[in-house]
Amino acid sequence: MQGFEYVQKSTFSIQGANMKGSRLVLFGIIAIVAAVASGTAWAMTSIPPIEEQIPGSPVSVQIVYPLNGEFFDSQSTIPIQVYATSQNNVISVEIWDNGQLLDTQAVSQQFPLAIKTSYPWNFPATGVHVLMARAKD
Repeated sequence: MQGFEYVQKSTFSIQGANMKGSRLVLFGIIAIVAAVASGTAWAMTSIPPIEEQIPGSPVSVQIVYPLNGEFFDSQSTIPIQVYATSQNNVISVEIWDNGQLLDTQAVSQQFPLAIKTSYPWNFPATGVHVLMARAKD
């Protein structure tokens, strides 16, 4: 019996601290204290709420099935299931195999915050396959 192994692929990014921003905040605090201490009249613009300053969460996408490391017969039909969420509306989900696009599913609902989609993968070639899912909002 020949089969193939499913390997999950994931990517992430790390954002470092912004030291220039820290210096700017410190300078701004010193300028405000100096203006108050000297009695100088000044106006300060309103600062937007923190929710408006921080960008929304990125899209989150997860391959629900097949499980990582699972084996299948080469004559199998495998239902690839993907779950995607976003604070904005998810507009499409892509499923990739070894760098080749298998399927793109556009979302028909208006403002879906979460979507679970399925793609019937018919008779994939024998060998190791790396699946990747990409969601867009």
